[in-house]
Amino acid sequence: GQTYTHGQHHPVRQPPRRLLLPKVKIIRGQVKLKKNQDSECDENTPPEEIQKFSQAVMAFSIDLLKQADPEFKKPNLIISPFSVALGLLQLSLGAGEKTQKILLETLHMQSVKCLHSTLNTVRHDLTESVMKIANRMYLKKGFQIKKDFAKKAEKWYGAKPHNLAGSKEQNLRLINKWVNDVTEGMIPKFLSEIPANMVLMLLNAMYFKGVWRNKFDPSMTVQDVFYINDDLTVPVDMMTAQKFPLRWYIHEHLDCQVVKLPFKGNTSFVVLMPQQFQWNLSKILDNFNLTDVYNRIPRPKQTLFRMPRLNLDFKLELLNPLSNLGLGHLFSNPDLSGISDEQLFVSSVQHQSNLDLNEEGAEAAAATAVITSRSLTSYSINRPFLFFLFEDSVELPLFLGYVRNPSPDSFYKKKELNFQNSEGKDPIFGNRDPLFAPVGCFYRNLEGSKNQNCWSLPD
Repeated sequence: GQTYTHGQHHPVRQPPRRLLLPKVKIIRGQVKLKKNQDSECDENTPPEEIQKFSQAVMAFSIDLLKQADPEFKKPNLIISPFSVALGLLQLSLGAGEKTQKILLETLHMQSVKCLHSTLNTVRHDLTESVMKIANRMYLKKGFQIKKDFAKKAEKWYGAKPHNLAGSKEQNLRLINKWVNDVTEGMIPKFLSEIPANMVLMLLNAMYFKGVWRNKFDPSMTVQDVFYINDDLTVPVDMMTAQKFPLRWYIHEHLDCQVVKLPFKGNTSFVVLMPQQFQWNLSKILDNFNLTDVYNRIPRPKQTLFRMPRLNLDFKLELLNPLSNLGLGHLFSNPDLSGISDEQLFVSSVQHQSNLDLNEEGAEAAAATAVITSRSLTSYSINRPFLFFLFEDSVELPLFLGYVRNPSPDSFYKKKELNFQNSEGKDPIFGNRDPLFAPVGCFYRNLEGSKNQNCWSLPD
């Protein structure tokens, strides 16, 4: 979402008013598509424009993921650049020529014709089939927006203006309730406060619920290990399917194993699991080409398949990442005269994404005989990986991120007892990567061993 705010009144000139842009998203999965006849240019949005739009979102997604965690040190990360783009494009409806040019260049969308109608088509198609997408404008009492901006925002984004007429506490409850309702309870408290000088808030909330095309049986989920590296592991609940029609291969150029897991409809969860523990995520992202990756995917093969149950929740203030991508102008002195005659600037772009991958919808398999790994090929997603969630028919990335530790609150287990060398450094990780380096060495009795070393992640 986004927020506009204002400063104190000056006898001659009113200071810029701040805009707050909070972003929300959530996930779980399912899909199909339908043509939207409402078009900015003609009655049908050309398929090539939707393709260009999807390619632009892909490019922006990779840019934003790199900026969200430049050194790739967080245990896990999930973002929805598509949702961020929705908010920024809504803002562009009221932007002057220079500000709009900067916005569209950052989003890689300067060549997309009939941009807002194209996005409107995509938004309606996704809402019909895959997810719930909702946009809303909240206005501070007494703040007026231009009628043309309000009309376009409602036409292309379905964002109706709502006045905040209550107390701060009442307004906060109102906004959080709306987000909670749209995300079906997965984000119950998006905002902790409303800035005092906020005049306009653009909110975007998304909820995606996926149903696996090939379901997992919850009774077969077992606790297993996830390898942080060659020597460190963490416990994880591993979902298991005995005869899973798995499609995977080794992409030599990316040096990754690629796994494509379909949801019902046209949505897929795509995993890129590097061949080595010491992987260069930036290099993988720079060389990632979805069409190339998809073209190589083989026929499915019945496999004894395991993957971790995941529950990821990630919050991020995007002001710095977006500034690093060239949008600093938006937070200092933008031209948003199409929204209001008052001088406005964006004060915050808040983003929250949540991913819950589990066995939901799984059917019991009481009549199925237990199949051992001797009779089937086996495959396990049991080490750090990059992931994307795509709408396949238009190759649109809805979410992306990575998992380096699916159990960040658990203790590490390490085989070697003496983890420090004479210099007090970790012999494997040198100066101690924040993900892997222990904040202290804990000695506990584990399975009867008095000298088992364990580590916990730093906060």
